Amino acid sequence: MIVLLDSDVLGMATNPKATPENVACANWVKQLIIRGDEVRVPDITDYELRRILVWNAKRSGVTTTKGIRRLDELRREAGHLPLDTDTMLLASDLWAQTMFSGRPLADPKTLNADVILAAQAYMLRGTYPEIVIASGDPDLTFFDTADVKAMPWRSIP
Repeated sequence: MIVLLDSDVLGMATNPKATPENVACANWVKQLIIRGDEVRVPDITDYELRRILVWNAKRSGVTTTKGIRRLDELRREAGHLPLDTDTMLLASDLWAQTMFSGRPLADPKTLNADVILAAQAYMLRGTYPEIVIASGDPDLTFFDTADVKAMPWRSIP
């Protein structure tokens, strides 16, 4: 199994504020890594989280924050999942599918990072028997297949 971290889960796992939820999520990710499960930080979710962290840092007049350092650390420990042209081409097709489904997941003018994340997961099919996107976003279940699932992080063993 490989677990891809959506931006909400990635944000909790790297958040320096030690709320019970953030601590539990960070510990869960660490346990997956220790156990030998593959965990990846997809480039699209890194971007979603990092842009906010960088913006907040710049507004505060600093070059980096504890949140950025923790994100970098997890990216090194877990590894990242890079974006490439084939993934973006697939994401374009997935985006069109959502629009034609009658259930668009976002405004047509937005980037819709969810379809890019789903495309990143789909590109791993055939490489892993099970691909799980750890997310709190119910829209991602639109992309569920036999070998790609979107699930809340707490329900992933």
